Amino acid sequence: MSKASIKGDIAEVTRIFYSYTGALIYMFFAFAIFAFIFSDFFVLFLGGKKYIDVVPVYQIFILYGLLLPLDRFTGVLLDSINRPKLNFYKVIFMAVTNIIGDCIAVFVVPIFYPGVTMIEQLMMVAGATILMTIIGMIIGFSYVKQEIPIQFSHIFTKGIEFYRKMILSIDLSLLLKR
Repeated sequence: MSKASIKGDIAEVTRIFYSYTGALIYMFFAFAIFAFIFSDFFVLFLGGKKYIDVVPVYQIFILYGLLLPLDRFTGVLLDSINRPKLNFYKVIFMAVTNIIGDCIAVFVVPIFYPGVTMIEQLMMVAGATILMTIIGMIIGFSYVKQEIPIQFSHIFTKGIEFYRKMILSIDLSLLLKR
């Protein structure tokens, strides 16, 4: 994206943004479904039976993973089009949101709900992380939209197009020789 931006080729910048962001969203979605279905197994495998209560926290972080591509690529795009200051503002908003959310979950909630469990607090911390990422996505996308004309829906259509082109580029003759 940086190379296309330096050349002033905004069409190529947006094409790369749409294709890569969309492709990663679909890839993350596939992995997230797998991770969600087998979340009990993964927690048991990684932590053992004593951590089985953490499965809901793990599942919340799977949702967080689905949000990462759009958040990350808006930041990369802002840097690529020479707007690192806007990306910095986005990151500051995200950090403040996360810190406030974590502090509320860890320090404030137990005051008003003394019976809150550690797992519930961990779920709130995970929720604050999701909120932080959603705010990053919204702010990042709005900053990008101020700089170049983009549409949210194109991320998904170009992501599908990315995989369609990849599948069509596979040389079937190589597979048939085996």
